[in-house]
Parts: sequence; structure tokens; C-alpha cells
Amino acid sequence: MTAFDGWMFDSDQPNYAIVTALLGSVCIVVGGFIDLSGAPYTNPFGGLNPFRGPGLLGLISGSLIAVLAILLYGWPRWHLGIGIAIILLSVASIFGGGLFLGSFLGLFGGVTALYFVPLRPIEWKPRSAGDHPLPTSVRTCPNCEVTLPSGALVCENCGHSVAPESGSS
Repeated sequence: MTAFDGWMFDSDQPNYAIVTALLGSVCIVVGGFIDLSGAPYTNPFGGLNPFRGPGLLGLISGSLIAVLAILLYGWPRWHLGIGIAIILLSVASIFGGGLFLGSFLGLFGGVTALYFVPLRPIEWKPRSAGDHPLPTSVRTCPNCEVTLPSGALVCENCGHSVAPESGSS
């Protein structure tokens, strides 16, 4: 057994999506640099690449895909939104010097991120009342410190009179 056994499948991270999106972003950025340099390059079917476009779009979209792939590693529960953004940027990179391979890898990474299902369900833990940033409207008796019901003018526990709630008439 090696350290890498099962790292692609037995994981709570969308590893296929991360790896293919990162590889696609590298190809897109390289295609953007080639396009900006003005060097002619051919597509795999012969002839000049018909989708040759502004290389700056390839640099920007490739860089953003790399950032999104890193975000996908850190926040896998956002896989749907990040996957859609990777798909849109990969489609945009077709017109910005994506070398087609980078666009395809980016699309594959985005679709894989959409279909990612973690092995363990993601638990949503509600925040405790002590973590709540807003002040609470719970009143206590200044004498015995028992919680008072809303609108109470006398403590039911000790009989101490309390000031009315602010905002009540």
C-alpha cells in the first residue's frame, strides 16, 4: 500500500476536478502566451487554429480557473458554483488561446466538480446562541437572575419589581 492509494476515489475532495482543472489552466495560460507572442500554431486537424483569439483572455481565464481549482480544494462544499464558473471560463478560453486541450480539460474538470459527491455527508452545524453576534432580548431579574417572560413587570420567582422592557408602552 502506498501513500497515494485511493486518493482519487476515496476522498472528500473532488480530486479529479482539481487536477484536470489545474492541468487545463496551465494549457490555457500557455496558449494565451503563444497567442500573445504572435507565433503561428496549428490545430490537430491541420491548418491554423480557427479559434485563435485575444491571448489576454486566455491568460485571464486560465489564471482564474487555477484559482477556482485551488478554492475547490479548500471548500469542496461549493463544488456546484465553482464547477459552473470553471465551465464558463473554459468555454471563454476557447476564443482566447486555450490550445483546445486546455479548454477540454477545464470543461472536464468543471463537469466533474458538478457531479462530485463526498463520501461522508457534509454536516451543517447551527451556530450556538453564545456565538450569535446580535444582542439577545432575554431579560433576567436583577435580584435572583431568573429569566423573565416577555412583558413581565414582577419576577414570578422572588416578587421583585422590574423595569418595563424598552420599546413597550
